[in-house]
Amino acid sequence: MNLKLYVQSERPELGEFRVKLETGAFPDFLIHDPIWDNCIPYFNDQFADFQVYLWDDDDGVLVLAANVVPFHWDGHEETFPKGTHDVMQLAMRQFDEEMCPNMIACVSAVIEPTMMGRGLSKQIIQSVMHLAATKNIGLVIPVRPILKHLYPLVAMQDYVTWKRDDGKVYDPWLRTQLNLGATFRSVCEHSLNIVGKVKEWESWTKMIFPQSGLYVIPGGHVPVEIDHDRNVGEYSEPHVWYEYSTKLFDKFA
Repeated sequence: MNLKLYVQSERPELGEFRVKLETGAFPDFLIHDPIWDNCIPYFNDQFADFQVYLWDDDDGVLVLAANVVPFHWDGHEETFPKGTHDVMQLAMRQFDEEMCPNMIACVSAVIEPTMMGRGLSKQIIQSVMHLAATKNIGLVIPVRPILKHLYPLVAMQDYVTWKRDDGKVYDPWLRTQLNLGATFRSVCEHSLNIVGKVKEWESWTKMIFPQSGLYVIPGGHVPVEIDHDRNVGEYSEPHVWYEYSTKLFDKFA
């Protein structure tokens, strides 16, 4: 492999490779996210300097991609973004208002499936750290734990405390953040919200929901709440905020 780091403004055609890489990487219901859809044009245009790609020049393969949004935070806890949707909406609004960013948030990261198990999850974060270093801005990540879907009835506040026998954090994706020097910030309980009609949820999950109630769904980190009286299913997913100190960026500058 001959891996090279690019941002989309350097290689705009890699955006198409990113879309292919994302296909099948997430549960179907996450694809039906209107806020994500609204942000796609920003990824491709206004935020093109912040979309990170690791490209294999030898094989012509996109190995990993990270979607990143720039935003401004005034340092007050009450104004810190509430989660993934909140920081995406904030970034779009602030760009339109011509506000200068002082932070970036990595809202999505995907790896080429054939490259799994090669330690590339660490390389994704290091690539985004490199971006933050070159921009001289802070980095936060609302993390979607990789194994949480196995425990949809466990509160995220409890899940983040789970440890392996060796004392390290149980979830591999959370463990990667900590191994790279990140600091746990908080659990954002309603980080990402998907709403659809009952039939839409049945199509997305390949399940049936004959009555109102909570249902565990494939790939879901929490149950979806089905309400037949309102003909709606509501899913509210928690994520975990991690923050990277700018002191960690020295080797990437």
